[in-house]
Amino acid sequence: MQGIRAVVQTPVLNGRRSSIEIIFEMLAACDEGTVNKTAVMYRSGLNHAQLRRYLSFLESQELLSFTEDGLLWLTPKGRRTLLQLSQVIRLLSNLNAA
Repeated sequence: MQGIRAVVQTPVLNGRRSSIEIIFEMLAACDEGTVNKTAVMYRSGLNHAQLRRYLSFLESQELLSFTEDGLLWLTPKGRRTLLQLSQVIRLLSNLNAA
């Protein structure tokens, strides 16, 4: 899913990134297989407090899960959400480009 990572290059909703964009980036970071929390934090551009808050939310929604080794992986529900967010972000990008 290489194309998915390229969807968000600049904030879609003008200015600061929205929660949707941050969630998209976190899900996309986990799309390549299991990753550790630090990798998700850096790929998503978050600090540790933000990472903890978003991870708690994503896990509670069953979009991400932890392995026994403490690595993160994208659940099937998370993969569907990632694809849906990808489509929404592309539409919004087209809207802002017009």
